[in-house]
Amino acid sequence: MQLGPDYLGVQIGTDGPRSTAATRAALRLESALFWTVLGTLAAMPLPFGSAWPWAWSLAAVLIGLVLLTYGLGLVFTEARLALPMRRLRVPLLLLSFPVLWAFLQATPLGGSDLAHPIWSAGGEALGRPVSGKISVDTHATGTSVMRLFLYVGVFFLAVQLCRSADRAFFALNAIVAIGAAYGLYGIIAYLLMPEQLAWLPRTSPRGDLSAAFLDGIPYATFASLGLIAAIALVAKLVHRPAVGSGSRKAVLSNLARILGAKGWAPAGAVLALAAATLLTHSRAGLIATGIGVVVLLFCLLSATRLNRFGRSALAALVVGGMLLTVHLASETALEEGAAADASPGQQRAALNALVWQGITDSPLLGHGYGAFESAFQGYGDGTVQGYAPNAHNDYMELAFDLGLPAAGLLLLAIGSVALRCLIGVYDRRRDIVYPALAVAATSVAAAQALTDFSLQVPATAALLAFILGLGYSQSWTSSEG
Repeated sequence: MQLGPDYLGVQIGTDGPRSTAATRAALRLESALFWTVLGTLAAMPLPFGSAWPWAWSLAAVLIGLVLLTYGLGLVFTEARLALPMRRLRVPLLLLSFPVLWAFLQATPLGGSDLAHPIWSAGGEALGRPVSGKISVDTHATGTSVMRLFLYVGVFFLAVQLCRSADRAFFALNAIVAIGAAYGLYGIIAYLLMPEQLAWLPRTSPRGDLSAAFLDGIPYATFASLGLIAAIALVAKLVHRPAVGSGSRKAVLSNLARILGAKGWAPAGAVLALAAATLLTHSRAGLIATGIGVVVLLFCLLSATRLNRFGRSALAALVVGGMLLTVHLASETALEEGAAADASPGQQRAALNALVWQGITDSPLLGHGYGAFESAFQGYGDGTVQGYAPNAHNDYMELAFDLGLPAAGLLLLAIGSVALRCLIGVYDRRRDIVYPALAVAATSVAAAQALTDFSLQVPATAALLAFILGLGYSQSWTSSEG
């Protein structure tokens, strides 16, 4: 049991009394850090999704300073971890192996047989021995590790700073506000400023809505995450009236009253983000969004005791969402089949074949975390025109870079977070919307990663990490936390 901070500064079940001044100082520090993280998340999409090195480096520095300040606060302001580290041991342990392996990939190995053959070839060309490494591009590997630390830092801060119910609710509102702001800007720019991409002129005519991102496909995932967050916020406001007892007329009356009083803003955000997602013209993004919405609604409604109206609503929503998703998927499959003999279809098939060849050439060691662009050039056989900066499939690219064991552990680390959130949906009696949102966001990202590289955009990956941290923090009951 833990009493509030204003109750004489005493906490029952801890290692001693805590002064009111120290408690207030800790709360002020946490509030400042919380605002800094939200400000960073809000600013990251502006410089084209932080796709430029200076943008993601600045974000990494800011999050690193927040982590340092939070650590110092634990020491000097009598602050305590909101969620004990033992509750994070599974994902952190799974994550530690891929991170250590990435560092090992960039470590000089001399003339070891583990080193990539390109280093020995380079030494022969230079006429002097060169210390070999597993990674083809150690600079890219180090940069990718830095970006991974950025996302892990955002996740950890969200876990610790969003433990309280009030702050979690504010964080959810902030996510929706950020997503809606960029969605509305994207719609306005799409309609009124077709020749502009943020503050720069477009090099090609208007195509898809991309807001401040470089392309509509990466923005589709960002908009999808904002959309399901907005739906989750609406669901939190109307959840009890929707599943409570009473006649259908009474339920609908309560829903209309709540939406009119305080739900109009998130409902408007749902409409704006849905329109923005549609205007990206990304079928993969729409399919991923449909999957996310179905997963969110199923988690929310299946974890609650439903009356007859609630059961009917659950069946209608899930079946309707599944039919829409299947329809979009079938249309996409038919279009891809019709275009199989066309140049884009051939390019994608050839790219997948070459990436798979690279995976089979080094299934255990990989070619270097983040070194896909450099390593893949060695597999050019003329079937893929131009250069390929990514594999258009995050799973294959991760296996190409890290090797199958390390890539599998990294995916398991993310999966363990989603699994804990799914357990929290059915363990908790209230605030289940947060872990349900995290599960839905994971499903969106998992589906999108099959065909695109949207999660390699730092702004989108950081937003996903924050949502996962928020859901993970709220997946534990008060006694467990």
